[in-house]
Amino acid sequence: MPAKDAVRGDGPRPRSRVLAALLAAGGQPVSGATLAEGLGITRAALWKHIEALRRDGWPVEGRPHQGYTLDSGAAGRLAARRFVPELLEARRAGARLGHTVHWLAEVGSTNDVARRLAEAGAPEGTVVVADRQAAGRGRLRRAWWSPPGGLWMSLILRPALPPEHLPLLTLAAAAAVAEAAEGLAGRPVQVKWPNDVLIDDRKVAGILLETVSHPHGAEYVVAGIGVNLDVEGEPVPAELAGRLTWLAREAGRRVTRNELAEAILQRLEERYAQLHQEGPGPVLAAWRSRAAWLGEPVRVALPTGEVAGIALDVAPDGSLVVEQAGGRRQRILAGDVQRLRPAGAPPGAGSR
Repeated sequence: MPAKDAVRGDGPRPRSRVLAALLAAGGQPVSGATLAEGLGITRAALWKHIEALRRDGWPVEGRPHQGYTLDSGAAGRLAARRFVPELLEARRAGARLGHTVHWLAEVGSTNDVARRLAEAGAPEGTVVVADRQAAGRGRLRRAWWSPPGGLWMSLILRPALPPEHLPLLTLAAAAAVAEAAEGLAGRPVQVKWPNDVLIDDRKVAGILLETVSHPHGAEYVVAGIGVNLDVEGEPVPAELAGRLTWLAREAGRRVTRNELAEAILQRLEERYAQLHQEGPGPVLAAWRSRAAWLGEPVRVALPTGEVAGIALDVAPDGSLVVEQAGGRRQRILAGDVQRLRPAGAPPGAGSR
């Protein structure tokens, strides 16, 4: 998708709807008349969309008196080579999240693009994906290394939640990413308060939520999700060596960006709906079930100093509860958490 499309907010592209209809047919031919009528477009417009799909590499066959056919294996083969925004739109057609996808080869930050789309009125569930971020960022404005091969994705949310529940969106997103990653990797995935996703204590993904609020809640939220899926030929920066991992390495099989994005959006839609319909309970339970370092000694760096103690739990407002020496408990809304090793323990050892 060209860069100019990054300011559109007009819903799924017609060719994605054509692709969804062909995929739904499961390899069986569908007549042009049936496709055009079902999509509410003319036969001439349908032909133009079919030609656009063919130019993008989709092997759509058209036979007189039979209709159009798409090989059911074509989607997987195409997605194995590159990210395909039309495929993600087709898979998420009718869903709350992921129905509209804007793809760019390179961008400063997908969160910035998504924010411009939100300001222009883009609907909830609109997604921005980039092959590479030149100025990706994490919490506290830290730079986020975003080489080709990873999944760098931002999502527009327009939650109808009370202000006190908005911080739980970060926990919901972290739990959803962990669930999706575990399903694809086939091995345990944990979450570290508040927004890191870990495999064997190495970071595989992170979440950055940026909220534009009004007095009664959020006008919109941009949920930035970065997953270290693979690294295509770029050396890992020295300061990150040993601290991160890649889903492709952990999964032991090829995982495409389309597959990963679809899995994350599906799990996040479920957690997002739970938060609206059932309140904080299910989201907190899902996060706690994967929580790293709860019950262990930690140090939390704050703008005003640091707090050391036992990481006991997350509170209903999403804050981290730390029990300090003497039994005093403190709730922390924002900070950097580090695990404290017992005296004499080797680097990387936990306290269990």
